[in-house]
Amino acid sequence: DPSCVQGKAVVSTQSTGIIDVKKTWEKLLLAARVIASIENPADVCVISSRNYGQRAVLKFALHTGATAIAGRFTPGTFTNQIQAAFKEPRLLVVTDPSADDDCTCLHLPC
Repeated sequence: DPSCVQGKAVVSTQSTGIIDVKKTWEKLLLAARVIASIENPADVCVISSRNYGQRAVLKFALHTGATAIAGRFTPGTFTNQIQAAFKEPRLLVVTDPSADDDCTCLHLPC
């Protein structure tokens, strides 16, 4: 019995994952349009606390001008205005929301 993840973009049958390239491309284009719609690139914040996503986050921020948070995410970064590292981004991109405990407070889907 195949189980669907992320709509119908990825279908898993036992141990083999089948990726629908067309759906994946559509999702990438949608994400690119959303990111490009932000006028100031510094208002885009990309976060990764996992090792495999940190390099990607840093490279993305380097090439786009976005703000990167790689490694340990400090709780209160987006809510505590007294904190020195306080940020107020217009767009938040999280590589793996289930890895960040604070994402549940932001009501991000895991």
